[in-house]
Amino acid sequence: MFRKHLINVKNPLFLLLILIALTQACECGKGKDIPDVSSVEADVEIKRFEQDLFNADTLNFGAALRTLEQQYPEFGDIFFNQIMGAKDPRIAPQGAEEYIKGFITDERVRKLYDTVQVVYPDLEWFEKDIEQAIRFYR
Repeated sequence: MFRKHLINVKNPLFLLLILIALTQACECGKGKDIPDVSSVEADVEIKRFEQDLFNADTLNFGAALRTLEQQYPEFGDIFFNQIMGAKDPRIAPQGAEEYIKGFITDERVRKLYDTVQVVYPDLEWFEKDIEQAIRFYR
């Protein structure tokens, strides 16, 4: 007779036992040792493409774009060609240089850029997080 009342889900004692069991199960992973990876090399340097792009000399914009493409060979190609489509005559009939210049001088885009610079003036915290992730990966 006692067992029948103990296993009843409406019984407060049964609910308390379930709660204790669940609490203990959730604490199994806590307290595990985190390996010391401070000696593992992981040099990360974040280069701010957007700062270089928006600070480009608009009076000599062609040379500034060529410099950007040299500084960021892979990303520059992806950004200008695949994301912006600046070298596609259907998207930028006036040419890549004028199209990109129009983008960085657009008032709405400039406001967005300014906001990003206020919110994220420094990405050192992000570099540290990425470095730590790479250390654990290695």
